[in-house]
Amino acid sequence: MIQQSRAQILLTEWRRLRSSGACAFVLDIQEHKDRLEHLASVLNLELYCSAEDSNFDEKCDQFELELNRFKQQIYQDLLAGLQKSNAK
Repeated sequence: MIQQSRAQILLTEWRRLRSSGACAFVLDIQEHKDRLEHLASVLNLELYCSAEDSNFDEKCDQFELELNRFKQQIYQDLLAGLQKSNAK
């Protein structure tokens, strides 16, 4: 039950972040978005149709790791975009 709550929180956070735009690293951001969208689909499927032998904890961990990487990429992109605008 705790993992299901964790998965819901992670998916909610992803839904908030997935509309983030990119300033400097457009392709990198899109690549992360595509990967996370796939992982979110897998996590959703596991959340609602999980088999007893599934590795739900591992999938939550993997999704959380990728989500954290995506957030870092967004921050780096924002900083790079601000640096570009200040250089003009």
